[in-house]
Amino acid sequence: MRCSRNWLCRLVGHFSPITPVLIFPSLIILGSLQVAFADFVSPLIVSNYNPMAAIHGLPHIGDAEVLTRGSVATHLVFDVSSHYAGDKNAHESILLDGETDRATLLYRQGLSRGIQMSVVVPYIKHHGGGLDSFINNWHETFGMPQGGRDRVKNNQFRYFYSRDAQTRFDLQNPGSGLGDIRVDAAWQVEKSASEASALEVSVKLPTGDSAKLNGSGAMDVAMWFKKESQQTFFGLRGGSFYSIGGLYVGKGDVLSDIVRQFVGFGGLGAGVYLGDKVLFISQLDINTPFYSSDLVELGSHAVQLTLGGSIVLSPRGRINLGVAEDLVIDASPDVTFHVDVEWQF
Repeated sequence: MRCSRNWLCRLVGHFSPITPVLIFPSLIILGSLQVAFADFVSPLIVSNYNPMAAIHGLPHIGDAEVLTRGSVATHLVFDVSSHYAGDKNAHESILLDGETDRATLLYRQGLSRGIQMSVVVPYIKHHGGGLDSFINNWHETFGMPQGGRDRVKNNQFRYFYSRDAQTRFDLQNPGSGLGDIRVDAAWQVEKSASEASALEVSVKLPTGDSAKLNGSGAMDVAMWFKKESQQTFFGLRGGSFYSIGGLYVGKGDVLSDIVRQFVGFGGLGAGVYLGDKVLFISQLDINTPFYSSDLVELGSHAVQLTLGGSIVLSPRGRINLGVAEDLVIDASPDVTFHVDVEWQF
């Protein structure tokens, strides 16, 4: 299959200006690190990348085991999300037709006993993409709803919303740039041989361009509790995890008159090791609506299922992979492909 039609090739190729700078040093580091991963099963670093939700500070849940003082963990995350959602009622009309590529650098460091700081830096690209034909065929093969995407031309780009006959935004030109940077702090609540829990606080800064939907133009604050437990499933080593939290959404530049200032979120999941090198993970991520709207794309709860796992390269690094699907149609992307190169030192 040609690279232009292969989603993994495209995932890397879309970020060609920065990919060599990030990937090649990471491969060198992966071969030289000496710290092994913990036995806890942690959620994959995925989120709701609906363009109207992703501009806000909905966090990645992250590991419940806080890093020890001086320890560092780094993730280079690449996500490709395909969107097609169109709806209208007597007062509103929306169309989200396009693709979002997201490259994220996540840096975590243990500062002192039980305290960890982290920084999340995303780079975002909105465009027409090239996954529509693949997704249409996938939905048709497995009898999944198309949501109308099979009735329009493939690989178009337009994000549009109007309310009471007034156009609130209309993006037709692809664009890219820095997203909203997050700074997080986590405290270890509990840590034993079989369980770990933590409380984390996140502040999202308005560094992204809201006119390109790379940010909201406001500061958001989130707080959540998370827990992981080691378990055995059918004689196989594994574990489970869950989280619950709340997000305060600042009034920025995008639909500030209908944005909900408090959003709840959480998730749960489990994983099992298939041998020593492969971990399979299934997880659900949920959030309450971001906007006061009768449209699903804006005003519905989102439930996203992610299936994936990890391939352990060595005691020093691994690759995490996942595919996320929207269980509430149009509240989150049709599909998100996820690749995460992780290491600790």
